[in-house]
Amino acid sequence: MSMQRPVSQYLSSVALVVSLVAVAAGISFLTKRITEETFRVSVVHALSGKDKPAVVVKPIRPKGGSSMSYSRVFAVTYPGGKSATAFLVSVTGHSGPFSALYVARPGSEAVFSGLVGVAHPDETWRYGLTDRVIESWAERVTAVAGKYGEEK
Repeated sequence: MSMQRPVSQYLSSVALVVSLVAVAAGISFLTKRITEETFRVSVVHALSGKDKPAVVVKPIRPKGGSSMSYSRVFAVTYPGGKSATAFLVSVTGHSGPFSALYVARPGSEAVFSGLVGVAHPDETWRYGLTDRVIESWAERVTAVAGKYGEEK
């Protein structure tokens, strides 16, 4: 007895997989602008705070070859004209990855500015992030930030 299935069963399976991939790609494409704006607003909120004046934040296209897994890169302009580069980095804590915000000014080291999208952005211990992890990522961001400082 041979165990052959009709070709139509294989084709219907392939068509199902292709259609699911197309739907996922379409949803990703349609929500990209909303996602980018959400990240940008989160960075503005984290850097401006309640008592500080608002900053201007514009997305920058990430540069390759950095050997660092950063989510997003932003050009930041503070009131008074000072500029910096902000990096959203995926940092792993006890409960999984969190978006950590680092700000690098031209000619200086990157500074940890808090977590984005959590209830207590300054209390990293709540999320299992140690000072050593934060410092390690600050060193990595500082190394990469030089690539972005050359354009300004």
